[in-house]
Amino acid sequence: MFIDEAGIADAGAWQTVAAKEKLDYAAWLSPDLDYADCYLQDLLNGFKFTDARYVAAPRVSFDHPDFGARVHNYTGWMPGRERSLFALAELPLDEIARFAGQRALQGGYNIDPFSVGPRGAPAPARAAMPETDIVLSIVVPVAVGRLRALAAKTLPSILRNRSHRKIEVLLVGDGEEGSSLEEQCRPLAEAFEELGLRWCGGGDGGDRAALRNVGIEAARGRLLGFLDAGNEIAPGGYDALIEADERFGAGAAGPVDLVCGFEVRVGAVNAVRGKHQGTEPRRINDPASHFFGAGEFPAIPAQALLIRREWLEKHPDLRFAAETIDQDTLFGWALLKTADAACFTGSAHVLRYDRRTQLLETEIDPAALLAAEEQRKAALEALGLLESYVAGPFEAHFRDWYLRQIGRRRAEFADILRPIVELYGRDPGQLGL
Repeated sequence: MFIDEAGIADAGAWQTVAAKEKLDYAAWLSPDLDYADCYLQDLLNGFKFTDARYVAAPRVSFDHPDFGARVHNYTGWMPGRERSLFALAELPLDEIARFAGQRALQGGYNIDPFSVGPRGAPAPARAAMPETDIVLSIVVPVAVGRLRALAAKTLPSILRNRSHRKIEVLLVGDGEEGSSLEEQCRPLAEAFEELGLRWCGGGDGGDRAALRNVGIEAARGRLLGFLDAGNEIAPGGYDALIEADERFGAGAAGPVDLVCGFEVRVGAVNAVRGKHQGTEPRRINDPASHFFGAGEFPAIPAQALLIRREWLEKHPDLRFAAETIDQDTLFGWALLKTADAACFTGSAHVLRYDRRTQLLETEIDPAALLAAEEQRKAALEALGLLESYVAGPFEAHFRDWYLRQIGRRRAEFADILRPIVELYGRDPGQLGL
């Protein structure tokens, strides 16, 4: 509902309004600013994945040196009521009404600033690039329930790259949903015509691995990437990955087969995963020896890497494994095991939004879970990594993947988890089962 501030007589009246209308959130709109249609939805989305008291669109430009550190991160600086959404369970409405201008305020979370700006200001400039060959194909699995998130978050994030005119986005849908899903995706092609959206059907039953594999075969770009609906590439992230590929893959040493950034999992506390390098990119020849030879099993975020498509086509066995546990991790390890050279950079990342839910539920099918683990074991064996995996990171991964998420319900799930531990030749008792 909209409220005219001039009609509120005093601070106490604000609380009366909040109680009468049962308001959960409040935002102020300024006549001096232009707001995108997605402005309030973007702010509200911030509460779904964070423990914030308020969510804000900060006053920072794309070219600011601290841009990357200030967006999609927790903050103690509120940029003004007219750029913020407040949780009334945390901040009373009468207190917010007294705020004036920017101020220190703990418990905030910054999204990016692109959905609000001075009234009449030109849209952020994007470097015009000639319509030449496609440099990058991005495969995005889609489902009916994720189309809003795709339009509100994922596709706009791709536009925030100077190279967006050289990017094609492949929307890969479940073949079982057929023409209905394709029809619902058509308005996106019109709304995001700069991206050259292309529909690809034929996925098997909606499995994300199968959808991604369909996209691999349909891609036309020199480089290939993946992004799930609802997640975002950080502003300029694809630019940084493409530049690293061009810098380290054009010399006498030969091309790099993949370029990898890292991911930030947005939650109650933002967690960085798969960051193996600082801002300055680094080339690693024979990454299998570099990592696995040293007993390391690095996280390779599938949505924060670009792969040289010509190289991937020469290795038809390098595809996502369906119906297995932790598909992204296995795919990343398979890439490292096969690649001649890889490049890592800390200047590009993907924002992954994970709801705070439990992996295991009481209705889980024990046989299906064990079958998925058998698939993972077979994949590790095929890569020649099973023995070193069991001797190395298995226990840590098991604790993180299962035990951490079931918490104090360990006794309840013990009968389900023991066969998984035994599958890898380990003693369940050593893991408290």
